Amino acid sequence: MKTLFLILLITPAIFVSKEARKGISDYSTNENTSGTIVYEEMIKFNIELNDDNAAFADMMPKESKSEKLLYFNSEKSLYMTPEKEDTEDDVIQSESGDMQVMIEIQQPEEIFFCDLLYKKTVEQREFMTRQFLIEDDMKEFSWKILDEQGSILGLPYQTALHITEEGDSVLAWFTPNIPVSTGPAGFNGLPGLILKISMDNGDFTITATSVSFDEFDEKVLKQPSKGKKVTRDEYKSIVEEKTKEMGGEGGENQIIIQIEN
Repeated sequence: MKTLFLILLITPAIFVSKEARKGISDYSTNENTSGTIVYEEMIKFNIELNDDNAAFADMMPKESKSEKLLYFNSEKSLYMTPEKEDTEDDVIQSESGDMQVMIEIQQPEEIFFCDLLYKKTVEQREFMTRQFLIEDDMKEFSWKILDEQGSILGLPYQTALHITEEGDSVLAWFTPNIPVSTGPAGFNGLPGLILKISMDNGDFTITATSVSFDEFDEKVLKQPSKGKKVTRDEYKSIVEEKTKEMGGEGGENQIIIQIEN
């Protein structure tokens, strides 16, 4: 018997009110204000199967990792999935007795563009093979600077905490040595570039794995244009409706499993 598990990743998006930032001072220098950062996004899975599929529980993946790129200068930033020759999704195959299991993890294509001067964002988000464009004001986070300090990739960092409207914690590690107020996946608003994000008690993390200040073709810093234009609330409603139709609870911070025998 061969069983296919199709895992559709729905990555988290932060929906926050436009609150004034607290305890943040704006500053910039001419040093380290342009470059490229490679990040690793990791989502940990807590997959619960019904009784009919309980035998496959030990074969389920525990996490998914993917590589992302952030291009930035003092005026703009772009966070995206790097182009690869092999565009196929991750496939994991396992065998147990007479059972063969193939698990396919589909990574959504997403692009986050930030205009740091005019405080505008354009997000290109993929959901259920459909592309959407969300144009909005740059999200503002009520960061609280914490005492923890250290270094990531040789760069000194400070930590900050944001509490969402739902009461969830978002931790950020940012470096004042890169005085650009941006970061991965639309996170921003700190006096330095964000090198790491942790949400859902560490079940979703974005961590810088390399930093380069080499010159790059800044033509890459352009707004995405692929997809249907929707508001953020419209996109959120589409996600909630479709995930409920597929047996989920609605919302973005989850995975959907389709089983084909």
